[in-house]
Amino acid sequence: MIQASLLSTKSRQYWNDNSTLKNLSANNEYSDPSDTNNPKAALSFINSLNDKNVDSGLLPPGVRVFLPGFVIFERPPSMQMVQYIDANVDSIREYEDSGSFYEDGDSESGEYHEELNSYSLRIPVPWQLYMATYSTNPASMYRVTSIRMYFMNTPLNHPDVELYAPYVNNFFTDGSLCTPMFDTIDEIDRYPQNLAGVIASAYDWIWNTGFNADLKECIDINFNHNIARKNPVIKDFLTKYGIREYKPELSRYAAFYDYMSQLSVTDIINLEWASPSYGHHFDMDKEFLFLNDEALLAEFHDSEYYNPDSDDEYYDFKRFLPDVSQISKTYSNIIDSMFFSKRTRSMVRGIYSDLTAKNNIVLSSPSYFCQSLANHIQSNPSILVDSL
Repeated sequence: MIQASLLSTKSRQYWNDNSTLKNLSANNEYSDPSDTNNPKAALSFINSLNDKNVDSGLLPPGVRVFLPGFVIFERPPSMQMVQYIDANVDSIREYEDSGSFYEDGDSESGEYHEELNSYSLRIPVPWQLYMATYSTNPASMYRVTSIRMYFMNTPLNHPDVELYAPYVNNFFTDGSLCTPMFDTIDEIDRYPQNLAGVIASAYDWIWNTGFNADLKECIDINFNHNIARKNPVIKDFLTKYGIREYKPELSRYAAFYDYMSQLSVTDIINLEWASPSYGHHFDMDKEFLFLNDEALLAEFHDSEYYNPDSDDEYYDFKRFLPDVSQISKTYSNIIDSMFFSKRTRSMVRGIYSDLTAKNNIVLSSPSYFCQSLANHIQSNPSILVDSL
């Protein structure tokens, strides 16, 4: 058994620039209890936090950017398997427990079902851009923590490539995947602990864990009439489904997947799809644009909506704004919003700028730091051999 202890720091809550490590000790159960100081173990652990060290493994094609804790990669247009259950998670659990369920979980008002409707279909998707964050803490190194996915009409060959929201379930409108549920720890631990393992895991989180009806927003925004005007695939589907010509017995989402499965990749490339949001939902974008879009703010100041004597400029700005779901986003826009923009009250949890900070391990307490040190020593016992 290995123990680690921290004698004192200036800060008792956060490891930041004001914290000073005064004495760090690590000892195993076979050492002399009085011989607690082990600088070599501490130095080895601290060196493992170096933000320049990334174990890549054998990387697949399409990796565009990586830094500790973050990777961007792309995949070409393809046919992707969608395993879709046309019910939300609560209904699925109810069905697993009792063999039946009510559609909205309320037995008084919900529609009763005796079976789950599930579908396995291959649908065409255009170029995909994936952005994944992963843990850089030694206790959980290279474990995926969040994923975004966007669609594109071309590979990422310049910063102004337009990004689209993915037309599948289980994504928020900013392209963030709702974290899937796993049955066993093996579904997390089976990947190599390196960047290649992060990429494989992130891809599987999306395409190999199944879809349900919990989040529909990314499909709904593609059903917007403004998208249908520009996109013949969406227009044709909505027209046929609206007049009950195409599979009226299916929900609109199940019918959409079925309709898409009749198409090929060449049918869907180079089409305009719905734009993503900056925040988890489009309502969050209004404050974000007010704080960050200088060009849009200048247009507002030149408009009839601007009143220099107003007590609430933000309220006037919201009246000036067009439909925020119609504002297109480029790769550069999304990166700026993730790393460099002023944060809003509702988007604080989406901040990514700390990933670029030196030694970006977020250590919330001295005891957690020491536990991470102990884990490091446990997996590298040789560093205790030549204790100073």
